[in-house]
Amino acid sequence: DVFRGGGSCAMALGAVPGTLSRRCALKLVAVLLAAMSLAAEAWEYFVRELPNGDMVMRNGVLWRASGHDTPSRGSQVLPFGHDFDLAGGWTVELCRMDSDGDGQTNGEELGDPDCMWTSGATPARITDISHPGYADSRTGFESGTGSGCIYSGLKIGEAAYDCRATLEPVGSGLVLHWRAEANATSLDLAVQKRGSSGWVSLGFPAAPGLMIGADVVVADGDAGAASFWRLDSKAAPTQELTASTMSAPMEGATAIIINGDLVLTMSRVKLANLSKVELIYGGGSSAWPAAHTLKGAISLDFVHRGVEPPVAEVSETDGNLLFFVGLAVLVVDFLGLATYAGCSKGSRPTALRKPAFLGLSPVSWQAWALGIAALALMLASPVWGAIDPLFGFALGFGLVAGVVGAACMWLAFAKHGMHSFLQLPTEVAWRIHAVFGVLFLVCGTAHAVILTQTMGLSSILSEPAWLVAIPGMLLIWASVLPSLLLRCCGKWFRYDFFKMAHMLAPLGYLLTICHMTAQLTVTYTSRGAAVAVMSILGLLGWLSTRMSGVAKMKSARVAKVEVLQDASGKHIVLELEAPGLAVQPGEWLRLHVSSVGMVGHPFTAYAGSQEGNLRMCIKAQGAFTRRLVDAKLQDSRVRLEGPFGLPRVLPALEWAQAVLFVAGGVGITPALSLLPQVAAHGRGVRLFWSVRSPKLYQHAKPILDPHLANDTGHIQFTGPVLAAADAESPDAGDLEARSGCGLSLTRKRIDVGAWLSLTCMQLRSTFRSESSALVFVCGPDGLVAAAQAAVGGVEAKTGVSLHMHAEAFRFLPAALEPRATKSHVAPLPSAATGASAKA
Repeated sequence: DVFRGGGSCAMALGAVPGTLSRRCALKLVAVLLAAMSLAAEAWEYFVRELPNGDMVMRNGVLWRASGHDTPSRGSQVLPFGHDFDLAGGWTVELCRMDSDGDGQTNGEELGDPDCMWTSGATPARITDISHPGYADSRTGFESGTGSGCIYSGLKIGEAAYDCRATLEPVGSGLVLHWRAEANATSLDLAVQKRGSSGWVSLGFPAAPGLMIGADVVVADGDAGAASFWRLDSKAAPTQELTASTMSAPMEGATAIIINGDLVLTMSRVKLANLSKVELIYGGGSSAWPAAHTLKGAISLDFVHRGVEPPVAEVSETDGNLLFFVGLAVLVVDFLGLATYAGCSKGSRPTALRKPAFLGLSPVSWQAWALGIAALALMLASPVWGAIDPLFGFALGFGLVAGVVGAACMWLAFAKHGMHSFLQLPTEVAWRIHAVFGVLFLVCGTAHAVILTQTMGLSSILSEPAWLVAIPGMLLIWASVLPSLLLRCCGKWFRYDFFKMAHMLAPLGYLLTICHMTAQLTVTYTSRGAAVAVMSILGLLGWLSTRMSGVAKMKSARVAKVEVLQDASGKHIVLELEAPGLAVQPGEWLRLHVSSVGMVGHPFTAYAGSQEGNLRMCIKAQGAFTRRLVDAKLQDSRVRLEGPFGLPRVLPALEWAQAVLFVAGGVGITPALSLLPQVAAHGRGVRLFWSVRSPKLYQHAKPILDPHLANDTGHIQFTGPVLAAADAESPDAGDLEARSGCGLSLTRKRIDVGAWLSLTCMQLRSTFRSESSALVFVCGPDGLVAAAQAAVGGVEAKTGVSLHMHAEAFRFLPAALEPRATKSHVAPLPSAATGASAKA
């Protein structure tokens, strides 16, 4: 406008000085004044667009031009000025930058550490403002979550809040404010959300960091009201509460708008313990209820006016410590048992092995006590610090179920599992596997029942994590139910049915692992992660060994079939040609015969009559073995899986002077495999064999004769009176005969305890020093129980240290098998009762 009306003044600017007209001079002055006014207005605009832009200090000097190298618009622009220009104003990104590289963000130096300031609002801090463009200018304010109270800056009416905490993630626009008296049992809380729309919530979890089951207060910016809810599912409320029925009762709550921000206030919140308070928070941009766009958890110390770091886990340190201490105790318990079982008998006090209370030895009681203590610690770990103890116990049962389930899987390996590492016999590993399996089902079911009770069935069914857990548990129950029913309905639930049903367990276990991992994505804990890792590794390990066993399965030709039939029943001896299959003495194989059964059955293998051949001696007493006897197997092909097992005899040769074999019936087969190997090592060999079948005796005699004599073996005949068809047997005419060459049957029956005592006295007199021996027992439950009961008394009487290894006739641990009804010391049958002895 100055130059409007012609270019005379513009042309006059280039005229000779002194020739400029007064009118043009006045216009020129007006131009300069207008330009200066515009620049000053622009500079004030930039000052107003920064939090505390007119209060920036450097070395005691007020620095209004914070983007320049002098306090009042210097010629050079600082890095902060360039950053401001590129950002186009005060943004979250500019706030979180450190333009001068002094270790403090621009927001921290200018009083907006939470990056929530907007133009025209009062910054969170209005004191101690430093220069964001010079590294030698730093504020004394420390941001974040350190100890001490950080000035709140929030004032509602006449009430000013004392402290505040930025809620993660920084820049999300959520800030928690609070005030509390030093000795107060209640406090005022406020959570501020950037913007007036959407919703914001603050609540009290049943367990630290867990949203499910938490009581929350929600401020709805669109409705302008606050409400109280219990989150019975992942994010949706299903139960409306009141201020007084909250787990942390309060006087009231409001939803207000302050400087364009939504603020939820909670007054006089009553907390039992102010030393450490766990809170959860959330926020959304749409109307409540809706999915969280922001959520998290934080631990606060209101008494000391401080704030701890936002919890990265759902659990507090003390609960984690309890869990991992319990886990360590369980590991030590296993290692202690393995060490005790593996060490020499001479180094173990006899008193520790003698049955004491309820038939358990002190060592067994110690193992049980440590195991129970370990599980109790893990069970209690989520209860520590939980607002709702019942909910904590529900989580504890879940953790215990995860740990024992993982251990159950690690003990299910046929090879290279936990039992191999701990050098536990297969029978012991199966017993522990069964105990842990039952514990898994009990604890897992308790976990589901308690959570259903506290959260409601509809909430459980709405969670995807539970939609896989429930069928998983049902599959595992279905897999073990046949074994539990076996005690009362044994004739209906046999090995094949059990094995096929038990294959449902890995599938169910996979679904429970999916449940664990899904829960971790909702509420992460280090102990939960540890359980999930153990479970995943256990399942993968079991799958790898199972698939490896199937892949390495060998095909064998049935070279010879021999059926041993007499009055006591039938036995079948299979001689197999299996080139390349190396079987150590005492190991067993799974025999797969597709024409007879769908699953493999375990049998001990021993040397065949030809070099490289294997033999299996099998008694026909179940459906599979009876069909095996009737099948036409000569020259047919079968499959062999294995070998498996951890023979305890060969390692014992390092310390035992003798091995005492105690066998019942077809339980002689491990001795047929091991006895020649023991004799080859120069150890003393003794045999007690109670047998009902003369034909089985005749089959075993050529294998036993080279290593035993009548003074080192006792083979007693306990079968019925021989039928006429058996009268032609060389040993049938005179069972009392003692030929002096090899072993003979005798009807002179002695108790296994008496035989052990007599044999140990002979060993004592032979070695004339501290003696030790391994007692290897394989046979019916009655024989095994009698030998176990006799060991302690024999040791005390003879001074010989005995180490016992027992293998019973069962495919399930003793606790799950039907109770034995036969005894190894049954009365000698007479001619009158011989016909009914078999029945």
